[in-house]
Amino acid sequence: LSFKSILYPSLYHNYSQYLNAFTALQSMVVASEMNHNILTPLVPKILKLIIDDKLEQLPQYIRFLFEAFRNTVTAVQINVWLMIIDSYEIMEDEEHEHEEAYLAHERHSNDGNQYGYLKLHPLFIDKDGWIFVDRLAHMFPLTAHIELFNGNIQSGEILPCITLDEMVMNNLLNFLPVLEKNTKLRKISFYNPDEQLLGIDNILKHFTTWFEEIHWNIKLVMKKPPFQQDQMQPLRTLVVTKK
Repeated sequence: LSFKSILYPSLYHNYSQYLNAFTALQSMVVASEMNHNILTPLVPKILKLIIDDKLEQLPQYIRFLFEAFRNTVTAVQINVWLMIIDSYEIMEDEEHEHEEAYLAHERHSNDGNQYGYLKLHPLFIDKDGWIFVDRLAHMFPLTAHIELFNGNIQSGEILPCITLDEMVMNNLLNFLPVLEKNTKLRKISFYNPDEQLLGIDNILKHFTTWFEEIHWNIKLVMKKPPFQQDQMQPLRTLVVTKK
């Protein structure tokens, strides 16, 4: 989506806010920060219509545009760090030459900040920290793999993406059979989850049979997240896959 605005003069329609919503969503699902602050108050309202499957309330052209966009999304990557950040200053490496710094600014032409998705946080992350994987899968039904990680872009540190507990496991057990019928989702990866309440080893011990009953597998793998991979070491990752 490279349009900044779509005007329909005869109807006095300006579709720029809808394009802002789609542009933000497009960046969010590839774990990319935005270089312009486009999250106006209307953007969450537009995305809520999509989440609630009320596409008929969107202008017809915008509805067709979104359908075309969603059909191109076959994998989703969510950087949780960006979901709790509104904006942050771009940090330049002091060792870079002036010419390299200039080129970097050319690539990120903006007001000196990059932008996250804090204004969309309530739509995709619950108050208890649960990430609405089911919403993401329903919004993009052709997505086969959803990856969740928490990468601090400023420090390069990987933080826990979610706190594992019985609620998280029960949420997965409840919605995976439904998603299997309505979406192409076949794999979910949780990179470096917080295991203080419930460790992955205990999850495998106590929940493997339950997941097998709904024809899914759970396993522990050591894998690099899709974040600064040249600097990352493999992390403990909980992977849920369709059998």
